[in-house]
Amino acid sequence: PGDGVGLVSIINNISNVFPPSPPLSQGISEFCNGDNLPRNCSTHYECTHVLEVKRHSVVEVMLYDISVLGLYHPFHLHGYDFYVFDMGNFTSNDTEGNVKSILANHENKLRNGGYKNPPGKDTVLLPSGGYVILRFKADNPGWWLFHCHIVFHMIVGMDLIFHVGNDYVDLPPVPPFFPRCYNFKPKPFFNMDPFFI
Repeated sequence: PGDGVGLVSIINNISNVFPPSPPLSQGISEFCNGDNLPRNCSTHYECTHVLEVKRHSVVEVMLYDISVLGLYHPFHLHGYDFYVFDMGNFTSNDTEGNVKSILANHENKLRNGGYKNPPGKDTVLLPSGGYVILRFKADNPGWWLFHCHIVFHMIVGMDLIFHVGNDYVDLPPVPPFFPRCYNFKPKPFFNMDPFFI
């Protein structure tokens, strides 16, 4: 970064911004996901990226990297171990075609018992120009961070929060007058154009 260029990391075209206090004590209007982005959102959107997950459901995630920087991303999930079902590199520059082909192959393997004892992890390395498919059973209610373990990438938005379960049913209630830790980050001195990784 330099010459007025900022660095932005995205998942599903969303650059995560951490909330000023724990998500459990925030209003739902503070969060976003792919279903509630503004209509004029074309390249990326900055918000607290929360994916709602029903308790006891099976969550499948496909991560893929299309940046040209040659960086690998070690992704870590808090609160869970997951199974790594597939991992590899794209075979062409056709991202959409690659993803469709990989997912079709994955679905075929699932139907035909093609996966035997996938490894269990809590961190997986997303290859540069590649992909990884992972799964976990959402049986641990709460607010769980999923992020790139390169701290700088995490700071610039390469993370999201899985909100598992219903806070009013699956978790003890938030105590009345629960304190909030507010955001003490200084405001930026200048606006920079984003540079995606």
